[in-house]
Amino acid sequence: MTQHLLTYLIFTPIAAALLALFIPAEAKRVFRILTLTVSALQVLIVLFIVGHTNPEFGSFQLIGLPLTSETGEYYKQNIFLG
Repeated sequence: MTQHLLTYLIFTPIAAALLALFIPAEAKRVFRILTLTVSALQVLIVLFIVGHTNPEFGSFQLIGLPLTSETGEYYKQNIFLG
């Protein structure tokens, strides 16, 4: 699940904006509830990301799943970022 957190963080407001296109202009309360919900969801995602980052590891994080071998050693998946 953690490998998709950055994607959720980026595309949540886009999905909300597309949803907001179908809200009538007179329904200001519904629009405010939608924006508050999306903002709260983004704050929760950011807090989850901050909680799962390792400050001692100074490179890219949350871009792949760490894999463990049978001996408990950690391996990182090779992911093309380009």
